[in-house]
Amino acid sequence: MLGFTSARSFVLATFIALGVAPSLGCSHGSHHARGAGSHAITVVGHGEVSARPDMARVTLGVESRATTVAEANRSTNERIALVIAAVRATGVAEADVRTSNYSISFERFSPPEAYGYGMPAPAPPPPPPPGANAALAAPPPPPASRSQGLYRVSNTIEIAIRDVNRVATVLDAAVATGANEVQGVSFDIDARAPLEVKVREEAVADARTRAQALASLHGKKLGPVISVSEIVTDVGRPMYSPMMMSRDASGGGAQIVAGEIAVQGQLQVVYAFEEGGED
Repeated sequence: MLGFTSARSFVLATFIALGVAPSLGCSHGSHHARGAGSHAITVVGHGEVSARPDMARVTLGVESRATTVAEANRSTNERIALVIAAVRATGVAEADVRTSNYSISFERFSPPEAYGYGMPAPAPPPPPPPGANAALAAPPPPPASRSQGLYRVSNTIEIAIRDVNRVATVLDAAVATGANEVQGVSFDIDARAPLEVKVREEAVADARTRAQALASLHGKKLGPVISVSEIVTDVGRPMYSPMMMSRDASGGGAQIVAGEIAVQGQLQVVYAFEEGGED
């Protein structure tokens, strides 16, 4: 009679001889997952929806120059306060105005005569009188030119405008009250949720089309979806508009065109495929 150890060895040898691997506790689900992984196709679907922006961000500021920091700072503070008040008067909320940059710098320069610009050539000194000490008679050298400069103080603010039709109005109000730096306008979409739903729908349809084409090329039949993952990318980047502060013929303000913004998305979809023709 065979002992327990001998019987176990006999059973394992029988499995190996038949080419069958015993499960040894492996569930049917995990075995199916390994099989599906070896018979799967992975594709990336793309979706894109364009829409008009519903908000804008304007960056502008005031820069003043003076011979002292105090004077340049005072002038900048007074003018930026007027600019902020004018912007708020157009309907911009207090929470939508914030300081984005504040800087103080010194701009050094030298007077033109330090470089000989526009200055006639000095006449040679007259000869000393007979018997005079030449060293005492020589004129003193001209004083060396000293570099000069101005202090520059800049205060920049960022304004969120919730109505894109009022961008030009806000800009005109700011420039009229002292803003002398306009760094640009960017448009964006604040209400993205409905657009993102449409982008995902397009990405799913695009993924299935791609998977079906690849399966057909290999004579396979497209099976069910195994997994889906969203690829996070820099989608719907704000659109920047160059500033045109020139006035039109009728005396109007800045000409601003918002255009449209494309919101994009990607989904990675894994499909199972089977032997057979197209489904």
